[in-house]
Amino acid sequence: MKYILTMFLVVISTSSLSKEDIKIETTLRGKPDTLNAIFQETDKNNAAVILVHSGGGWTDNTTGPLAKELNDEGISTLELKFYSSSFEGKKSRKRTDFIAHQAFDALNYLISKKGLNPKRVGIAGFSMGAHMAIFTSSKKLSKENGGGNQFSAHAAIYPSCWLMSFIVKGEKSVPGIRLDLQLDSDILQILTGAPIKIYGAGNDDYDDRDPNACPQMVSEFNEKYRSNVNVTVYPNATHGWNQKSKEFFVPFGCKGKGCKNRMLYNPNITKKNTLDVVNFFKTTLTK
Repeated sequence: MKYILTMFLVVISTSSLSKEDIKIETTLRGKPDTLNAIFQETDKNNAAVILVHSGGGWTDNTTGPLAKELNDEGISTLELKFYSSSFEGKKSRKRTDFIAHQAFDALNYLISKKGLNPKRVGIAGFSMGAHMAIFTSSKKLSKENGGGNQFSAHAAIYPSCWLMSFIVKGEKSVPGIRLDLQLDSDILQILTGAPIKIYGAGNDDYDDRDPNACPQMVSEFNEKYRSNVNVTVYPNATHGWNQKSKEFFVPFGCKGKGCKNRMLYNPNITKKNTLDVVNFFKTTLTK
């Protein structure tokens, strides 16, 4: 009986304490806005990761499975819900550079409202969310929006590395796309110094299936910070390897030539990447 009770207490102590739908006060293009999110608190409330969904919207459920694995390791999560579908995202003009500051509002919410350790909050995102995970490593953005706080680790999962390489270099024009970026051209040349991990797909149609696209993007970072940026490329993965298989035309796909983006669900890569991301945050946030 004592053994059963002990086991019961162990299960309780390692499980999540509460799951809560929350609303974060923020702004969008200078006007008041509300950011919906799901907060999952764990009993080891010393670290947290903010999760950002892909451009397909919240309903693609890219963040939920990763949140569960992080929670099981005692890491709290905050899943941001910018919009439900790609159609809503386009309609509301919630493009990554317009809403990057909202990630810092979420960071400050966790610190001021939930009492989390300001030195142990990371951010991870998929596709569009991966771009946000990279943007938030900017020292200037952190200074302008963080209120003295910054993210302690960044995980970017299948970003369009070809596109992001132009932004890292400070380019205002990109082949095949009108880049009216709402951020300064040097925004990613001076970073906070927090570790950044890029997880790329070797068969990503955004990058014209170039497995060197992500390593090339990393090489564009300021040499002073480059050692803090690491990349893993899964050679046989497509963009959206953890989503339902589908394909759709992207005007700036295939490095600006325009092509269909083929997404093939790959359970093996999904499992491996989830484990890799969890280990990354365990190393950077809990040790």
